[in-house]
Amino acid sequence: MKIRIIISIMMVVSALHAQNERVLSISEYLGIVREHHPMIYKSELVRDFADANELMSRGSFDPKLGVTWDQKAFQEKNYYSIFNGGVKIPTWYAVDLKAGYDWNSGVFLDDSENLPSNGLIYGGVSIPLGQGLLIDERRTEVRKAQVFVQSSIQEQRILLNELIYNALDRYIDWQEAFFNLQIAEEGVELARIRLQGSISSFRNGDIPAIDTLEAFISLQSRQIEQSEAEQNLIKTRLGLNNFLWIQGDIPLELEPFIQPTPINFNYLEAASDSLVLVQDEFLAQHPELLQYEYKIESLDIEERLNREFLKPDLRLDYNPLYQAGTDFQPIENYKLGISAAYPLLQRKARGKLRMTRVKLQDTYYDFSLKRQDLQVKLETYYNLQRQLEEQNVITADAVVNYRRLLEAENRKFEIGESSIFLINSREIKYLESRYKLIQGQSKLIKSRLIYLLLSGLINQVV
Repeated sequence: MKIRIIISIMMVVSALHAQNERVLSISEYLGIVREHHPMIYKSELVRDFADANELMSRGSFDPKLGVTWDQKAFQEKNYYSIFNGGVKIPTWYAVDLKAGYDWNSGVFLDDSENLPSNGLIYGGVSIPLGQGLLIDERRTEVRKAQVFVQSSIQEQRILLNELIYNALDRYIDWQEAFFNLQIAEEGVELARIRLQGSISSFRNGDIPAIDTLEAFISLQSRQIEQSEAEQNLIKTRLGLNNFLWIQGDIPLELEPFIQPTPINFNYLEAASDSLVLVQDEFLAQHPELLQYEYKIESLDIEERLNREFLKPDLRLDYNPLYQAGTDFQPIENYKLGISAAYPLLQRKARGKLRMTRVKLQDTYYDFSLKRQDLQVKLETYYNLQRQLEEQNVITADAVVNYRRLLEAENRKFEIGESSIFLINSREIKYLESRYKLIQGQSKLIKSRLIYLLLSGLINQVV
């Protein structure tokens, strides 16, 4: 196990360095998450639990072997010795098969317990004629367990979808924080260069001392912004560490020199656009909606059983008897029994049936509400994407224009037609527009992520 872990760590590290570059791409990151995150292992347990539950429910149909022996001896007399051994085999179609052997001896046996000296071999059937003929509790539990297996598959899909969504959401936060820090560092460097230029200009008598103070205050402000950006980057990197594991039990830490890929404005655009065309189709297979359908199916099975309880409990038992040691030739005897029971008011059965029907109706309402909620949210986030795409185009154009204004202001300052205040103002607008562009791109990608999460297909398309 230890060797496997070491090898896995080496593979992860080599993957991070293979493309130089200290860059952890989204695909590499998701590969590590899908391979090693504890939630991957936990999602497999969901299916294992459902399979175990189905196996347990089928235990009701296991053949059962039973043996009893009762003996009494007193004052050197064998009062009685009674032995019975047999096997009972339940079947899916409500008929129970039975076979066994009885042997009794003693001087004080009841007349009904006197058997041939070799004992009796019996076989027989027990058949419900009323309640339990079409469905019973054993078959109900197996069928509900089978439905639970299908529901667990959808639960597994939900867990994996949420994992991929949360992992990508943290990666985008990391991207935004990383490139915001780059902008902040550039802003500090520009302010430092301007301060140095201001000091030189003051010494040459070109500008008053107040301009150097303004340049110094601007530098201090940028340094505070840089410090805040560094803190945010550390925070997002730590958040990303929650998704980096080896073998599901050894957490990894992202080194500070590892970088994210640049923010891609078009990331996930094709995936979200393609799903819009088949929204009704993927909603029909949505894991959360399928879970409601399986719950309805399970309640339907339960309702059918509860209707069965309204019938009388009528059972026929028939056991032909064979004398042991006579080549299984039948003797002219058998055991036959009929039992019947029926509650006159049936309040318990009617109450259970009514409760099941209430649960069914409640689940139908929840299903309809959930489907409508998903449809509205999908449409909302798709429209939001269109709006954010337009805003990002405008913001990107604004960044270009703010840069042009800053360059023009710098040229004016060089010929003495501007001031430190105006340059600083232009620079602030330029840096703010870049921050806004990164924020807008992150928001756009996150809206696509939410859309894919709502579709229930994010793990398949990312």
